[in-house]
Amino acid sequence: FKTSDLAATPAAGDVLTINGKQYVVQEDDIDTTGADAAAKATNTWNNIITNINKEGVDGYKVSIDAGKVTMKANDAGEKTTPTVSYKAIKAATGSALDPTHTTTGKDAVAAVYETAEQTALTADGKLTIAGFSSDIAFATQSDLEKQLTKFATDWNANAPGKDIWQAAVSADKKKIEFTAKAGHKGAIGGEGPDSAPSGTTQKTKGEDAVKDVWTYTVTDWNDANLGPATITINTKGCEVDYTQVSAAGERGIALIDEDGNDTGYVVSMDGDKLILTAKVGGQAGGDGPANAPGTTNSIAFNTYADPVKLTADQITVEQEGASGGAMKGITEGANGDFTVSTTAISNVAAGGGDRLASTFFDLTEDMVQNG
Repeated sequence: FKTSDLAATPAAGDVLTINGKQYVVQEDDIDTTGADAAAKATNTWNNIITNINKEGVDGYKVSIDAGKVTMKANDAGEKTTPTVSYKAIKAATGSALDPTHTTTGKDAVAAVYETAEQTALTADGKLTIAGFSSDIAFATQSDLEKQLTKFATDWNANAPGKDIWQAAVSADKKKIEFTAKAGHKGAIGGEGPDSAPSGTTQKTKGEDAVKDVWTYTVTDWNDANLGPATITINTKGCEVDYTQVSAAGERGIALIDEDGNDTGYVVSMDGDKLILTAKVGGQAGGDGPANAPGTTNSIAFNTYADPVKLTADQITVEQEGASGGAMKGITEGANGDFTVSTTAISNVAAGGGDRLASTFFDLTEDMVQNG
């Protein structure tokens, strides 16, 4: 068969298949020394065929000469017509399938709890709220606002819960409000504090952060030989290795951009879905990753063109294999002079003496080959 029926210019990543044996064209196969494009293509095909023959095509030796590939069976006998196909790689382009924003990231909400309306002390004493007491000097803290302010200051400096809850005087100057600090935002008993300050009621419900999730459909990105997929985040390309992400399973791998920076996302594969999940909960650009993927054409990956399959007309049988017996191996339409000598043997009764029968063929010089 002719290589020109498969591909004019092979490229790294293309796949040649002969009788089920696949060979992926390597970078080293691509010739760069030829005088022109045609010479480079010829040299490249020579490298490809040489290497697939080294790896072995079942039952055949494969060679090439001037773009013509010859397959010679290792053993005698009739063979079926070989199957030959070639898949060319298509360069990466923006995927026509926009990503799905599967789950929108959301920042955690800090819980806020407040006391009931307090009553001002009328003399020196202790103002006790949520199990913590503050000493009040009536001479300098004679009204409720001043007393609540003193309590909040003391709580934020000395209370056992000061690292979890920030105390402040309410807007109406009659209560103390406790707000969960950074690092303790979220639902009570969830990502937030284990419990609310004693003796308080909920003013703002704490809510856990939600991780940002994006999903890409990559049906045609299904082979490590296609090379990496590239996801663009904030104008930076982030390459995803097919083998690594496939092997990682649900846990995924960190998505790193072209400058070596962690994007804040983990990428995993599930069937034909490539999934980006934020490492931490929060809105992209907020408490979550600094930047989110684009909503259109933010992924690119190589795909394969439809394979070129050689037809029976494109594969020439130069010499049919045959096995002996039943007149096989005899060339049809042979011409020549044949002499057949028949020797009649008599005296064939059982017990007769030994006999010798001989048949002679006279061969001309043209019918004999040395060796």
